Amino acid sequence: MMISPAVHQRFWAKVDKNGPVSAHAPSLGQCWLWTGCVLNGYGQFVVAKPQPEAVRHE
Repeated sequence: MMISPAVHQRFWAKVDKNGPVSAHAPSLGQCWLWTGCVLNGYGQFVVAKPQPEAVRHE
């Protein structure tokens, strides 16, 4: 799947690369924090929503 530049930009806009330094592993440097949607403790990012099915009314 090819990811468009717009999707890349939208994704990285939700990442804060200036997070705290972990006391557990300071050699890793600053944490990258997800600032987007979080559901049940996990970051959520939608690349492409499923297309709605066509509805036929008769």
